[in-house]
Amino acid sequence: MDRKLSVLVVDDEIAILTISRHFLEHRGFAVTTVDSGDEALTALAAARYDLLICDKNMPGLHGLQVLVLARQLQPHMATMLMTGSPEIVTFDGLQLDGYLEKPWHTAERLANAALAAIEHRARVLGGAAPDADGGERSSRPDDQTQRTRS
Repeated sequence: MDRKLSVLVVDDEIAILTISRHFLEHRGFAVTTVDSGDEALTALAAARYDLLICDKNMPGLHGLQVLVLARQLQPHMATMLMTGSPEIVTFDGLQLDGYLEKPWHTAERLANAALAAIEHRARVLGGAAPDADGGERSSRPDDQTQRTRS
């Protein structure tokens, strides 16, 4: 049986967690939601995830702090920052694989952003990204086409 891509969504807004779960599960992802940074770290210590989608502005442990600690716990995992207050984020140690502005109004936008982040992380790591069915596909351009090197 194929493994679904696993996503951990962290946001202090319950409505965002509910709709994220609905949209992503409808697209075939296995979704876990938590409403705080501390709960996210507990979840990350207990299970492996393909993607962490984390809100930036939360009480307690800030989203950027969660992303940095998450990268230490699960370096293979793709990370995506989600925020309702768009701004330029310059944080060299963050190594984000995706960024999503709230509100996003369609399941397709959220699912496409999630897949793009997972594929980006696979390219960074030099491996194959899992596809939506849990298999693997190459995310390196040189595996799909031959390139002439000069």
